[in-house]
Amino acid sequence: MTTVEACLVTLKRAAGRLEESPSKVQYESLGLTPASATIIRTTKEQSSVQ
Repeated sequence: MTTVEACLVTLKRAAGRLEESPSKVQYESLGLTPASATIIRTTKEQSSVQ
């Protein structure tokens, strides 16, 4: 199971490479994991818990 923390680390890595906050298309073009759909699902699940 992917954690919110793992998603944030990867999103920060993508932002560092792009020098801006990535769009979904930009993120996917970098080929990073977890996949964008996993990030969306994980963060949605976390926000519904809070």
